[in-house]
Amino acid sequence: MAIGKVLMLDLLASYTGQPIAVLCSGSWYRGVLKEVGTDYIILDPARAVAQTGPFDAEKPAVESAIASAAIISAASLAMVCQPAWAWFEMPVAKPQKK
Repeated sequence: MAIGKVLMLDLLASYTGQPIAVLCSGSWYRGVLKEVGTDYIILDPARAVAQTGPFDAEKPAVESAIASAAIISAASLAMVCQPAWAWFEMPVAKPQKK
């Protein structure tokens, strides 16, 4: 695996327990980052995002639930971020702004 992916996974580990959004193979997913492995991540609960809408919006424009956790290969990750809508209806509390 490329060194960039290894560094990305190391950085991602600090987001464990928080909602994130990932772009992989042209599709967006969001969910709570439950686990970061050597070549995969697990989002649980997970949602498929068909249309993101603005990143500062409260919720994504169009999405659907995934019936199980999403196990995503690190090799397929093109982008990882934490837009405002990543927190929408997730079972974790959003940090308060200081």
